[in-house]
Amino acid sequence: QPACWEAVNMQKAFIPRLLALLRHGCYGSAASSMPALLPLLLLLPRQLLTLQPDQGLLLDRILEAVWIGAMQHCGAGSNARAAAVAAYQECMHWGLRNADALSGNACGQQQQYCVLLLQQGQFSSVLDAAMISSSSEGDTAAAVVQDLLLLLLASNATGVGSSSSISEIEGIEGQLPAAAAAAAAAA
Repeated sequence: QPACWEAVNMQKAFIPRLLALLRHGCYGSAASSMPALLPLLLLLPRQLLTLQPDQGLLLDRILEAVWIGAMQHCGAGSNARAAAVAAYQECMHWGLRNADALSGNACGQQQQYCVLLLQQGQFSSVLDAAMISSSSEGDTAAAVVQDLLLLLLASNATGVGSSSSISEIEGIEGQLPAAAAAAAAAA
């Protein structure tokens, strides 16, 4: 982990600005900024991404901000929305696949982390939109859910699993587009 994070008050200076940037669709630069979100998450201190009693899951708040930015500030069919949706999928996939490490490797915490991320987090509203809405947001949500399931199935089929160490996990991100293509070809 870079030592620079020690000099920054993450809760007051960094996180609110990051969330604002994402909620506003990167102020017009989503197409070029969103692909850097997952690499940024990999550089954040691990304790920041674990469950915080007073803050909840930072990853869930990031996903919520990305979704809001994609739906409200990036036009349907635009490169910006596509980049935001891809960043959402990559970060959600990474969070689910690495729940053991992100939950502190505590017994039983991995499942709780996944439940919080999927059922009680922002993803539940994406799932609702996918099942109910016939709008552009509903179509996008349905595609996100489908692609996320395909990614998870593909990574399970290739043996990328929950017992992976952090170093193995960090190598997965480069495989996401290939895994999605392989899952789509298999389906």
